[in-house]
Amino acid sequence: MSANDISNIKISNDVISTIAAVAASEVDGVYALSTLLSSNFKDLISKKNAGKGVVVDVADNGDVTVTVNMIVKYNYKIQDVALNVQNQVIRAISDMTDFNVSAVNVNVVSVNIRTASETQKSAENK
Repeated sequence: MSANDISNIKISNDVISTIAAVAASEVDGVYALSTLLSSNFKDLISKKNAGKGVVVDVADNGDVTVTVNMIVKYNYKIQDVALNVQNQVIRAISDMTDFNVSAVNVNVVSVNIRTASETQKSAENK
């Protein structure tokens, strides 16, 4: 390929979604990513990435908006975890692509609370 060839590189929304999901999952305090049930069935069908807990929207100008739906671990400050998720997702997408991340919306859909039996099993294993 010569220097005069013009090439076109397209990155799918699924790739951006995967980058965001991995980045968010690595943040301390995130128990898991979760799907958010929509009251509009059409929205659920049209958002292919919703099953991963991450929804990506790329605007015509190339700006990316990411929505992360997550479950936070008990005893973690929700605001701190959400802010860390936002920063980590922005950093990961910026490092791996040339997209400008215009927003990272974080929906905390639940808090994971360990059951009494899990706590007891954990104590017994120590």
